[in-house]
Amino acid sequence: MNTTSPKWFTIMEILVTISILAIAFAWIFVVLENSSWLIAQSKIKTQNINISREGIEIIHNIRDTNWTRRSAQKEECRLKIDPLADDDGICSNDAWMKSWRYTIIQETTSNNQEYFALQRLSGVDIKNIDDIVTIAENIQICNQGALLTNCDRDHSNTTLRIIQIKWLYEKNTNIAGGELLDCDNGEDVLCGWPNPKELVFCAHTYNIKEDITQTTLCSAITNFAK
Repeated sequence: MNTTSPKWFTIMEILVTISILAIAFAWIFVVLENSSWLIAQSKIKTQNINISREGIEIIHNIRDTNWTRRSAQKEECRLKIDPLADDDGICSNDAWMKSWRYTIIQETTSNNQEYFALQRLSGVDIKNIDDIVTIAENIQICNQGALLTNCDRDHSNTTLRIIQIKWLYEKNTNIAGGELLDCDNGEDVLCGWPNPKELVFCAHTYNIKEDITQTTLCSAITNFAK
């Protein structure tokens, strides 16, 4: 007489099956958790890129505003940090974009027209991320209209942006390799002269949560000999 084996699992088989299922579910959970983190990081990175790109566009806009308002003094006025400062037609002695770090501010004219300008970060020596955190209140950005500028009051915003003017490069063919200029304003002969020059600058964006995510985009503004 033939006998057949029982069809139910032994206790050992049940324990092995439970262990395998537990490991599989744990692995799935880890994958999902990592995927969520990667999606969140990608979202922050995309946001930082857009904010840095916006900063670059604003610098070009400031240059264009200077040119438009003072077409007769394009070279002397094109790099003013505040396009409407001392708006009397003579601007060569107004503050220029020079090698330093700035934040973007939104100003309003007497007839309620809004425009953008740069504000120098005074006494700031930024060498690492810790220095950024210590001045966070000065470089937070907030929604103001269609664009993002620095906050006009204390916010809990975790997004920071700095505009760094790296250098103004005078492409003088008589000087080997050209010349770096350090211009306080457009009164300097080399700074305000229509020789070809290139302003190189970067927009640094920081997002502070559990970690600090940094994104940097750089650009250049070039003028041409008349």
